[in-house]
Amino acid sequence: MKYNKLSYLFMALFFFYSCHDLDLNPLSEGSSENWYSDENELNMSLNYLFRTQFWPSMHFNQGNGGDLPRWKGYGDDDFLARGTLQFVSDGTMNGQTSIVTSTWNYAYIAIASANTLIDRLDNADKMSETKKIEYEANARFVRASQYAELIFRYGDVPFYTSKLSIDEALSLTRTDKNQILKEIYSDYDFAINNLPISYSSQGFHYATKGAALAMKARIALYMGDYQLARDAALACMNLGVYNLHPNSNEIIFGTSRSIELKQVINVREMVSRNAGGWSNGGPSWELLAAFTCTDGLPIDESPLFDSHNPFKNRDPRCTQTIVEFQTPWFGYIYQPHPDS
Repeated sequence: MKYNKLSYLFMALFFFYSCHDLDLNPLSEGSSENWYSDENELNMSLNYLFRTQFWPSMHFNQGNGGDLPRWKGYGDDDFLARGTLQFVSDGTMNGQTSIVTSTWNYAYIAIASANTLIDRLDNADKMSETKKIEYEANARFVRASQYAELIFRYGDVPFYTSKLSIDEALSLTRTDKNQILKEIYSDYDFAINNLPISYSSQGFHYATKGAALAMKARIALYMGDYQLARDAALACMNLGVYNLHPNSNEIIFGTSRSIELKQVINVREMVSRNAGGWSNGGPSWELLAAFTCTDGLPIDESPLFDSHNPFKNRDPRCTQTIVEFQTPWFGYIYQPHPDS
């Protein structure tokens, strides 16, 4: 009897301690319950939204195949792996292809993070309302851009703008892409009205008014809203802050690169082996042929085109995009012909 009483007492104490222990937040690291309490934590969360992995045209896959933009090599402008067929060119892409699933997954990770940041902005009591609005504008820019990527590639997709319970997440269905497009425009408009034209520091890259206008113009163009695309693009141009090379003010939106944070780009894929590259791909004939001649006519119509000297009499953007044969490049004379 004495043994049984001691056993029950021990079990009761253990049960009480266990229940209490399960409710504790981790003491050595942040959690979703105690994070977003000050501007520093909010700033770290905002930085997370601009990781390269969340931006397909900027994200460079690490590992197999080298470091390449996530959708690079799947169109007709370039080729990879010395002419090896890719998922698109050999007709084998499906819903399980890694490029399809990774684009989907990264977009929803970014959306969930943006929604959480917006929901928790009021937790930072010492942060000014002006700063909170700027953070919300950046988060809504990210959310709009991710949904724009999703409806462009997949059509109707699951849509939500707040924290979901497990049951809500499991029951979420697809929303019509045209309804999502309205919400995308709303998020971009909020960003346009509340983001600065530029930032005083040259540190981490956030979204700007011009970036929101440009991204809005792009998804409007993709979705056939041509007048809206025209108006947004014109408004971006009229900001007067972007110019073409050589002033280097042509970048409207970009993600930060940092050796310390291991956010770097390896460009060796397209560089010749003599210069330390991998020669694992290059521009396609279709891309070379796409540039007109100096008379404005395509190569199959212009009398100026010389098939033996395909870079002669071409739109100057041709040689700015593709290295002309027998010209200096990375300290060598570039000539890809097999006899050289």
